[in-house]
Amino acid sequence: MNARVLPLLLLSLFALAACTLTPPPNGPDVPLFADVSEAAGISAQHRAVWNEFTNRPFDDGYLASGQAWGDYDADGWPDLYVTGNLAPNVLYHNNQDG
Repeated sequence: MNARVLPLLLLSLFALAACTLTPPPNGPDVPLFADVSEAAGISAQHRAVWNEFTNRPFDDGYLASGQAWGDYDADGWPDLYVTGNLAPNVLYHNNQDG
């Protein structure tokens, strides 16, 4: 057998062995994701105000906002920085409580 084919064959067999037809143990009724932003105190919202000066659907830069995760205080937990166009920038410190 060609030496290049063997690693690909082993990887394919491993991928097939990892697949399963049984549903996950939590079942379909348990959500995979939950919105906990309010409980975590994250209240930043993106606001767009349309008036005679910003009456174009996608004014360059007007709809810009950004989010970034990073560990700014080197405690090992990611913190969240949110920027907005009509709201002040906010840094959410991770309190390590969920």
